[in-house]
Amino acid sequence: MSIKKTISLDKKAYDTVLGFLKKIHKTGKIEAMDWNEFRMNLEKVIVQEEQVKAIDLWTMENLEQHHPEMIRPRVLHEFESTFISPKSHGLFMEALHYGMVSQSQGEMIIDELLDSDALGLLPDTMENSLAKTWKKNTAIYNKVRLN
Repeated sequence: MSIKKTISLDKKAYDTVLGFLKKIHKTGKIEAMDWNEFRMNLEKVIVQEEQVKAIDLWTMENLEQHHPEMIRPRVLHEFESTFISPKSHGLFMEALHYGMVSQSQGEMIIDELLDSDALGLLPDTMENSLAKTWKKNTAIYNKVRLN
C-alpha cells in the first residue's frame, strides 16, 4: 500500500474516532446504537479486524479515563505563532482536548514540526502528524490484546 493511501486511511480513522468522541462528549451519554454506528463507520475505513478491535479498546478506555474538561488550553509561544497557523493550532488543541494524543506527545509533534522544513505548518501537516501519533497509541492496544 502506498504511503499516501496509508496516511489517508489513518486520517479517515482518526477523523472517525474524533467525530465519535465529540458526539459522545456533547451528548454526555452513549447508546448501543451510537457504538454500532461508530463500529460500522470504522469498518468502512479500516480493513483489518484486529485494528478495528484495537481502536475499539482505545476508544473505550478514552471514554472511561479521559476528562476533556481538565485539559488546559495551550497558548502558542510568540515564535511558534509565526510558524503555526490558527487552523493548525485548532487541530492540535482539539486532539489534546479529546485525548487523541497526550500533552507530551503534542509537544513533541510541535517540536518536530518546528524543527522540520514544514515552515508555515499547513493544517494537513499537523493533522497527518496527529493521526500518525494517534495510530501508534492504538497499536499498543493491538499488542496488549494479543498477549
